[in-house]
Amino acid sequence: MVVPTSVEAQFRRLDKHLKELKQFGGGAMSEDESIVAAEICNSCILALDKAMNSVWQTKAIKKEGKGKPKIYFPIHMKSREKLAEQFRAYQMPNMENENPEIFQLIDSVQVYKGVKWLSALHKLAAIRHEEFPKIEKVKSFGIGIGRGQDLYMKSLVIDEKGQIDLNGYSVNQVRGTIEPTKVEVVEEMRSVLKDVGIDPYSFCRSSVTKVKTLVSKLYMLLPNPKTG
Repeated sequence: MVVPTSVEAQFRRLDKHLKELKQFGGGAMSEDESIVAAEICNSCILALDKAMNSVWQTKAIKKEGKGKPKIYFPIHMKSREKLAEQFRAYQMPNMENENPEIFQLIDSVQVYKGVKWLSALHKLAAIRHEEFPKIEKVKSFGIGIGRGQDLYMKSLVIDEKGQIDLNGYSVNQVRGTIEPTKVEVVEEMRSVLKDVGIDPYSFCRSSVTKVKTLVSKLYMLLPNPKTG
């Protein structure tokens, strides 16, 4: 099955929101930035839920007298067995054996597989019902090497105590003279999403890319509704 036009339109809107979010540039925190990040997270989860409903429409064994259950893209923390149990609740009791590619694709992004991005995305989308995601300023530290110098380095080793062993030399970019390599601690303030500790644009861009890939792969595994 091809990706439905409505989902393609949703992807385009996500790209538009990403461009809008990028414009904030990690500067001063703003409520507008939180709102755009929330829209992206929520739209990503909605795209996954739509895809999961398409799985139900083409793969469920609908029992007479039973209505359609509420279908959401499953996210499980504990085990593959819990995922299989969720499929049974979704009227797809033999999904693992009858549609192994679909099962394995959904299984591959679960928390018990060590994958955390989808769980974090879902958490940020869920809290939107109460408040927008919190963006906070955090202080980060790094090591700056060779500022204002042309660095010629054969090797660089930082041991467990933080000691730096540099084999090479540096040339002052203004005077052109050889001088000791400058090594300094760099401190900066940056904006991060409080619940995931990643700056809003990086997290949302990565999530959008992964959701697009996941949703597209899922639709490719589904039959065309007209042919069944």
